[in-house]
Amino acid sequence: MPLEREPFVNTKTAEERESQRGKTIGVWFNDEELEKLKEYGLWLHQEKPATIIKQMIMLGANLASDEKSVLVRDLIFNNVRKNKRLGIEIVEPKLNKS
Repeated sequence: MPLEREPFVNTKTAEERESQRGKTIGVWFNDEELEKLKEYGLWLHQEKPATIIKQMIMLGANLASDEKSVLVRDLIFNNVRKNKRLGIEIVEPKLNKS
C-alpha cells in the first residue's frame, strides 16, 4: 500500500536535496522499444520502468566486462583491425563445398 501524503508538499529539506547527487534524464522510447521494456520487466519480475532500465544497464555492464565477453570483443576487434590493414571493407566468408 503506498504512503499517503499531501500533494505538492516537500518531503525533504533543502539540505537533503542539495546532498543528493544525480540527474533526471528524459528518454524517448518508440513502440518496439516499449514492448521490449515490458518483456524485460517480465524477465526481471519488475513493474517500475525506471528500475527495469537501471537493472538492464547493470546486467549489460556486467556482461560487457565478463571475461568471456571481453574475449569475444577482443577477437572481433582484432579481425576488424587485420581486415582494415589488408584493405578488406566487406567481409564475405569463403566457404566451398568439396
